Amino acid sequence: MRNILQFYEDHITDHDVMIVDEYFEQKNLTEPRYKTTKTRILEMLYVLKNKSCKSLANLDYYDFYDYYNMIFEIHNNTSDPYDYFRTIRLFLEYCECNNILAIKPSVIFDSYGHLYFEFLLKFMNTNTIPNFSPDEALDPQDYISSDKIKKLALLYKSNGYKDHSHKYEYIYKSITRFLVFCDMNDLSFTKDAAYYWAYTIIREYMYSYSGVVYGLLSKYIDLIKTGNVSFSSRKFIRKKALESLPVWAKEYAESFIRYRKRLGYAENTINMDRRCIIRLIEHAVSYGISSYDQMDDSFLKYFSENDHHQTGEGKNAYLCRTRTFFRYLSDTFSFKPLYASVFLRNTRTVKSQPKVLDEAFIRAMDSYQEKHHESKDLRDYAMYLIAFRTGLRITDIVNLKFSSVSLKDMTISVMQKKTKREIITHLPVEVANAIYRYVKMGRPKSDSEYIFLSCSAPHNPLTRSVAVGILRRISKNIGMKSPNGFHVIRKTFATDRIKSGVGLNNTAAVLGHSDTENVKKYVSLDEKNMKKCPLSLDGIEMEEIMK
Repeated sequence: MRNILQFYEDHITDHDVMIVDEYFEQKNLTEPRYKTTKTRILEMLYVLKNKSCKSLANLDYYDFYDYYNMIFEIHNNTSDPYDYFRTIRLFLEYCECNNILAIKPSVIFDSYGHLYFEFLLKFMNTNTIPNFSPDEALDPQDYISSDKIKKLALLYKSNGYKDHSHKYEYIYKSITRFLVFCDMNDLSFTKDAAYYWAYTIIREYMYSYSGVVYGLLSKYIDLIKTGNVSFSSRKFIRKKALESLPVWAKEYAESFIRYRKRLGYAENTINMDRRCIIRLIEHAVSYGISSYDQMDDSFLKYFSENDHHQTGEGKNAYLCRTRTFFRYLSDTFSFKPLYASVFLRNTRTVKSQPKVLDEAFIRAMDSYQEKHHESKDLRDYAMYLIAFRTGLRITDIVNLKFSSVSLKDMTISVMQKKTKREIITHLPVEVANAIYRYVKMGRPKSDSEYIFLSCSAPHNPLTRSVAVGILRRISKNIGMKSPNGFHVIRKTFATDRIKSGVGLNNTAAVLGHSDTENVKKYVSLDEKNMKKCPLSLDGIEMEEIMK
């Protein structure tokens, strides 16, 4: 063993040998463990030197990854390779703490010796990463500020965030991993790069955390640059979502939204325009595009094939708005023709009967509140029951205020967001009880005028996007397949009224429609009454039909 140690020491730099000796001076190891540990460390330094890494100070991520793969293959069949790398990790973290390394092993290793940053390698030294503007980049000395990270963690806590993703350790790792990515790809520490990192790389491996990661990084950059951090409501964030786009895309997108507002389009239409643009840019960034001029026919084909929607109607609606955006770019900013009308064609759709909740789902919901008592369950059930018993749209349910509900008159007053028509609908007792139970037992403490709030800090009013999660959670709790969209509850309400003998005019009025045209489609689901009105075939001979 001594001969091996001496051999390694003779073939690495004296400075690295001194670092190793200093490391072991503060370790209290038994003789066997000392020799094993030192052999592994010296072996690493010897291998790295033979791979053109002259010393620890010159070690980069690429050299270390090559070494990691080589040693892992050697030791995989003979011993535990992760035990080997736990030893290496502790030594490299010591070097990091003493400012010896240019890399950050504390964020490329987990506590078991696994490599965190392995999935980054597919993005290294490739042409898929756009060139981001360095104008807004942080100064390198501000990249990692322990005081700022602690302050950000305290700000999250003071705004009611309690989950682990907003604690100091998680924020530190999120920032340093992003820094590793920037360092590996020679990128500046900017919001544009953070957006790409979160919504292209993180989303592929940890889909649900992409928004959390981008939120952390953007707030950290704001804290460093301005000293302020905004914890705005989700509605505000949705309206300002274009601000999170890359610099090259944001100016033209905001100009298009201002243009649509001048034309007098409704807020819902403007919000859909925003979502269309955001989806387009997210696909463009993942495709490696950094300018609208680069959106050629191959990208448009890629976008059309990969921008998935639940229904053909939904996809067509988004494609229509995307084509409008491209026409605006071409007419206003003289971009070259983007062939949007050719490659972003509407998909064929088939008319089908409206889908409604099946009887088994409805029966299971009758006993839902008896078995589920968490705050989110109470909120979800109350919102479901409002839709099921009154037919209100989810956009109107999430915007319900305490002033909208009258327990004295047992009514709900709503200014419909879609039609801008005010309706006053009856408030059934069971719906009133569900709302009361949620407010008293499940609603976060808040002075907000809105009834339904997010269960997570900062407990903002809900948006319509919460509807997807509501039905998914409810369906999981009752062990049934989730219906396709919250609007299916409104369709069920309309169908049940028609089946019970309520006329089309009355049903249309309750739903807030100006005429019966949109209600007629529900008649086809009333099988019992449909059987009463077949066409007579008397006097028609079979031979005539066959001619």
